[in-house]
Amino acid sequence: MRLILALCCCASAAWCYESFAKYEVSYSWFTMGESRATLKIDGDRYETHVSAKAKGMAAVFSGDREESFSSFGAVIDGKFVPEKYEHRYASGKKTAYTGVFFDHNNSQATQIKEKCEEKQCKHESTMLTGEKYAPDDILSLYHNVTRDFVASGAKSLEAKTIGSKKSARVEIAEGKHLKTAKSLLGKDSENYLVVFLNQEIFSSSDGALYIKLDKDAIVTKAVLLDTLLFGDVIGELKEKKITP
Repeated sequence: MRLILALCCCASAAWCYESFAKYEVSYSWFTMGESRATLKIDGDRYETHVSAKAKGMAAVFSGDREESFSSFGAVIDGKFVPEKYEHRYASGKKTAYTGVFFDHNNSQATQIKEKCEEKQCKHESTMLTGEKYAPDDILSLYHNVTRDFVASGAKSLEAKTIGSKKSARVEIAEGKHLKTAKSLLGKDSENYLVVFLNQEIFSSSDGALYIKLDKDAIVTKAVLLDTLLFGDVIGELKEKKITP
């Protein structure tokens, strides 16, 4: 499901705008799941959603796993400033919910978690401050990265999301990374990114996420290299719709 989050870069600075993208996530010939990403901008407000659902044998082994991610907030100078972030998870008889409510003026956020199994639920509330605070959730971050970072001409960016322990490094693919990106993703784009996630999901030190963007800053294909369980995982755009 980590790759699915990287497929939500449906970004634009238009004042009234809607986009939809559908992806297939696979390992070799084995289809693992499907993801849908939507974004709506209306005036100075935005909301964006990403849903993911396991398919085929992956659904059998994961208990028909489904996840959804949502971000709601303001658009300020073209940048997404999140006010609320939600993550929902369901697998078999287990469900989980995480809600984050931002207080940017005080550089903090309230995180609420609920985990349920067999109708028995546990609740937890935490204040995220200091190193645990960040001005972005995962969805707002991808919009802001694709909008500002790619256009800025910068070569690299350290990025962190609310509640995360480690930052990720985003780079414009150059040199050997550009060669790898074109080999994995095709040579039909001018915008390639490589993201070093700094998570313990890789089997080698070379684990990285390669991303290809189209002219609308929407991800058309991404490959997550060297994961522990599946090796290389591929996400590919299957459907796209933009409404000005």
